[in-house]
Amino acid sequence: MSANILDTETEQERIGIAWWTRAEKIAGRHIGGGDLVFALHDTFCDDAFESDDEFAYALDLAWTCAEYPARAFDAFYWGQMFDHLGFVSDGVRAPLPQRVPTLYRAAIDGDVHGLASWTDDLAVAVTFLARRPGGEIWVAEGIDPSMVRLRSNGRSEREWVIDTEYDLSLDIRLHAPA
Repeated sequence: MSANILDTETEQERIGIAWWTRAEKIAGRHIGGGDLVFALHDTFCDDAFESDDEFAYALDLAWTCAEYPARAFDAFYWGQMFDHLGFVSDGVRAPLPQRVPTLYRAAIDGDVHGLASWTDDLAVAVTFLARRPGGEIWVAEGIDPSMVRLRSNGRSEREWVIDTEYDLSLDIRLHAPA
């Protein structure tokens, strides 16, 4: 590894520790993953992030640590935050990917439109399906990179957050096991 990559990781660690400490001060107590969503929201609404780097790290952490982040508060706020930052990859603002791989989502009642988490690993989707009785695995192909909001592997879930709210013509269908 080059010294540059190590410096970036060290900076990410510093940003992460600072954000987590500040989020606990906002909450006034030790917090868990779901609480990060509310700390993120409050800090965003108060325009109190120290930098967009901190904001990107906090957004990634809050989304990936919360069980159902899109249900925590109105999609309007998520949209504003993602629009402000652009694409976030593993807690860092980044250029949009050139292409989006085939994505999978375990969902109940076809909950596949709007702002949602997907994975590029079918095995991860199968794991989530086991936690959602009555659910099904959906597959999405041909996703326009401009619809991608976040890419994170922080919990080894190979997670992609995409917003399909305004494009119902996407190729989203039930997964047919081989």
